[in-house]
Amino acid sequence: ACATLLEAARNPHRYFAIRLKESMSSGLTGRVNQQDLIRLVLSRSEIDLREISQTFSKDAEIGQRKSLLQWIKDSTSGHLCMLLQGLTTGDKDSVVIVEESESKTAENSALTAMADRMNSGNTPTSPTTSTIPTTTTTATIYGIGVDEACVFANPAFDAVQAAQRVDQAFKSNDANKAETAIVDILSKCSNAQRLQLKKRLLSEHKIDMFDYITKRLFKNNRQCTDSLLALLMSTDEYDAYQIYQAWEKNDVEIVIDIVCAREQEQLRKIRTTYSTVYGKDLCAVTSDKCSRRQNVGNMLNAIINLERDTSTHVEASLVNQDIEWLTDKKNKLAGKDKDQFVMLFAKRSWSHIRALNSNFELKASTTLEQLIIKNLGKKVSGYCLLTILKYCINRPDMFAEKLKEAFKTKNLSAIERIIISRGEIDLYTIRTVFAQNQHGGGKTLELKLKELLTKSNEMYLDILINLVTYADQIKSASNVTAGVSPSGDTSIINRGTVIADDTVSGVMTSLPSSGTEKESSGNTTANPDDKGTLDSSGYFLISGDALVGVDFAKFGMFLKNVINEKTADKVWGKLADSEGFVVKGKMVELLNFSAMLMIAYVEKKKGKISYTQDKARMKKCMEPLIDWLTDTKLPKGKISKWDYIGKLGDWVNEVTTFFFFSFRE
Repeated sequence: ACATLLEAARNPHRYFAIRLKESMSSGLTGRVNQQDLIRLVLSRSEIDLREISQTFSKDAEIGQRKSLLQWIKDSTSGHLCMLLQGLTTGDKDSVVIVEESESKTAENSALTAMADRMNSGNTPTSPTTSTIPTTTTTATIYGIGVDEACVFANPAFDAVQAAQRVDQAFKSNDANKAETAIVDILSKCSNAQRLQLKKRLLSEHKIDMFDYITKRLFKNNRQCTDSLLALLMSTDEYDAYQIYQAWEKNDVEIVIDIVCAREQEQLRKIRTTYSTVYGKDLCAVTSDKCSRRQNVGNMLNAIINLERDTSTHVEASLVNQDIEWLTDKKNKLAGKDKDQFVMLFAKRSWSHIRALNSNFELKASTTLEQLIIKNLGKKVSGYCLLTILKYCINRPDMFAEKLKEAFKTKNLSAIERIIISRGEIDLYTIRTVFAQNQHGGGKTLELKLKELLTKSNEMYLDILINLVTYADQIKSASNVTAGVSPSGDTSIINRGTVIADDTVSGVMTSLPSSGTEKESSGNTTANPDDKGTLDSSGYFLISGDALVGVDFAKFGMFLKNVINEKTADKVWGKLADSEGFVVKGKMVELLNFSAMLMIAYVEKKKGKISYTQDKARMKKCMEPLIDWLTDTKLPKGKISKWDYIGKLGDWVNEVTTFFFFSFRE
């Protein structure tokens, strides 16, 4: 079981792709292991099924030159086939269409559970295991985490002190000192805090930051100047500035990158800001610049004019109508048909385009992406549609892929544009996807940036690296700052009141002093080969009266919903190093402490439980989890207090699937 888990930890997407292939390997002869296939697709659908599907298709040994969707289509039929393919594309909308176009009666209980999962978020229960929980930090659209920013308000930021520091640096007449101070401050706080500092410097110290940065500092480093000025702009000012600069250079692809990858409210602000700052209407400028490419100009203006349908409801008949129209065209689209195709992507809702994408592949012999390339190519109008499609289907991966291309050509301007514009929206998710989907060739976004380091761009890259690693730095600093949640989430700070302070203190006494942990079992009479059985509470694995393991699904939910900052503070003081982290060697003690707290939690609900912790076997139970965490979530081999409180529960829920597939064998 441990070997299987470690295999999954090394390359989880390939591991599950192989398992999917195995469940369908005899599909052409009619002997499909439907239970395994359903369980695999269902359990990964809101975690990483889209990435697993990509691995399945790209690895010739697994997919044998066929996509996962095609394998499912060949191995299943009817409602089951449609539901599985709907889940594989990560799209509720495709299931809505299936239910409107085919019988609403599920073929069996597994199908009913799948439909319920898609429509209400409930997870079916396996007859042999506890429910696999769906983590609340996963998004059905992207198959990774929900949008998570890298840059947010710095709880340690003080505008008064920051302004004084900048003022002193400027008065010192030491340009290097002033430049270092500016870079350090502006790249380690949020946009709102930067604007607060900018305003205070002007009102209290008579310092115009724009003037100082452009005329007095960074005289030989235009990249630093531009990036710092960008940090002092609001988000809509920055986007408007980038569009203005792009049109000045007639670089339509940059305009497309911005306009086609923004939401309605962002577009409204961009247009207003552009008009205010540059004195021109953005639509008029776009029409003028695209006079030779009217279909592109019309499409961009339709988007800028907010003509996109904002409905989240999908009209099945309209999607089917679009599919029939597209599949009816025997040859390439031309003339008015091509214009209609382009405007479809400018005006249809995101939900409609997702449903169109997932259903088109089911009914045509090609994908929607291939249809775009065939009819429009990859430049200009084709680039427009591909950007919209990729943004709609998997936004973080689209930006991660653009970063990959920018690194190939060492296009620092493109890298900077993504990092700054997405910093307070979803940069954390993007950098996670960048690493997980191997866009950096096995390297993180931070490491790829460091590879571009030269003597002339060191300070500039410091700015970008600080923004990319900002969340880690702030959360690390928050480890030793009691009472301050980096996200301001009071639910995290206040949760867990069911566990009393005296109970926590009692569990603390079971922790060994630093360096005195013993490997011996806490119960020498227990059989070391006995893996334990699930007790009546459903939370613990026991052997006799010895606690030898936990149900990881329940453990994950306990960590997520019960552990709070006050509880974490107590154990952190005993296990954390001088920097506020619990290193890998101490994680067993941290997890065992958490397991003992879970006993107290269950006792509150269900009455007294008398278990003696078998430390050696508990360690054996926890070690695969720790290996997985340090391989995939904690590459530095240590965990911060805020990751323990805010993320560990979700991570354990994610790895639950690994344990589920391993242990049931």
